Amino acid sequence: DHGDFYVVQIPLSGTARITCGAEEFDSTMTVASILSPGRPATMEWHEGHSQLIVRLARRTLEEHLQEILGSPLEQPLRFEPQMELGSPAVCRWREAVELLEHEVANHAAITGDSAAMEEFDRIVLTQFLSAQPNNYSERLRSLAQSLT
Repeated sequence: DHGDFYVVQIPLSGTARITCGAEEFDSTMTVASILSPGRPATMEWHEGHSQLIVRLARRTLEEHLQEILGSPLEQPLRFEPQMELGSPAVCRWREAVELLEHEVANHAAITGDSAAMEEFDRIVLTQFLSAQPNNYSERLRSLAQSLT
């Protein structure tokens, strides 16, 4: 059980077989998997499989989405379980995650600045909501179009 987190599993090597509800797919170097809270999932990792795991707190992500939309969520946030790693928007999100990972691993000055880290987190969350198809994607697209 992945509790109150969205779990993004990005393969760094090898493959895994993922089952999310009725959907079954292979997670490879080009397809990551996203597990959503409350949605049953099973994973079968094959030998040589390694991955970068990103946990996003459900409450934090849903509160951020509400802030963007300017209204309460009508239903829980759900993501498509397959993440296409070659998508330009996903590539930008992953670069931001990898930059954050690098900064934390190297004890960079930004990690000691709570305001800077909070802003960085907001960028990562916004990019994720924009990059990965979810049940609020259409509203986010409409909002983005109305602002341009």
